[in-house]
Amino acid sequence: MIRAVAGLAALSAAVLLQAAEPLPRLEVPHTARPPVIDGDLSDPAWAGAAVIRGLRPALGCSYWDAVDREPTEVRLLWDERFLYIAFSCTDRDIVADPGLKRDGDVYEADACEFFLDVSGEGKEWFELQVSPLNQVMDTVSSFTGGPGGCTDTLRIRPELLETAYRTTRAWNAAGLRSAAGKLVCGGRVIGWTVEFAFPAAAVNLTAWKPGGLRMNFVRYNHGFTTADAEKRFSCWSPVQHGCPHISPAAMGRVFLKERLLVR
Repeated sequence: MIRAVAGLAALSAAVLLQAAEPLPRLEVPHTARPPVIDGDLSDPAWAGAAVIRGLRPALGCSYWDAVDREPTEVRLLWDERFLYIAFSCTDRDIVADPGLKRDGDVYEADACEFFLDVSGEGKEWFELQVSPLNQVMDTVSSFTGGPGGCTDTLRIRPELLETAYRTTRAWNAAGLRSAAGKLVCGGRVIGWTVEFAFPAAAVNLTAWKPGGLRMNFVRYNHGFTTADAEKRFSCWSPVQHGCPHISPAAMGRVFLKERLLVR
């Protein structure tokens, strides 16, 4: 019993230590020639994108071997109309549900997930999930609990979920363009891809502009045994396992860079 308590205390300390790390940051270049959204990431436009090479396990988890064995790469570009985001997922066992409808539980199979907080205040954020079959779930969430409403791991306090947190799948990202494809190497399928163009109009903006946003990127990988279930979850800015949707304060900082003027 003493050994179990000591182990739990060590895990809790590891979680808090990891949660105290600085939030990740990324600068995203403007593009004058946006990529074609067709699931094929060989488009030359992606060569100039910002790149996140590898996602991380959830807070307090140590399954780096699984994350490294089937890595994820995320690329980002922007112009005034869209944020362009591409996921490349190495995956030996692609899991998808052909019967899934719009706004179904995409995360119950393999999925890539994108979170966006436009104001950066943790009051309203948008979520988009896309499957290997290009099935989409999109939601909008809000929180009125204030800056003290989060735990040390930056998730919303459990006691505030009923009173200060709201989420709905009734919202759809109007004008969203998305596509999925296969990741191929040497003529062999080694994974899958997702790319999408997320419009400014979907979040009631007239245009994207240079400046800061808050984002997180998550992957659900269901190609593991039941015993390895926790290994299904990896993210750019680590959050408590299974809680990215209620962790707005944990989102990383993304900066849309000024457009380069060619003379």
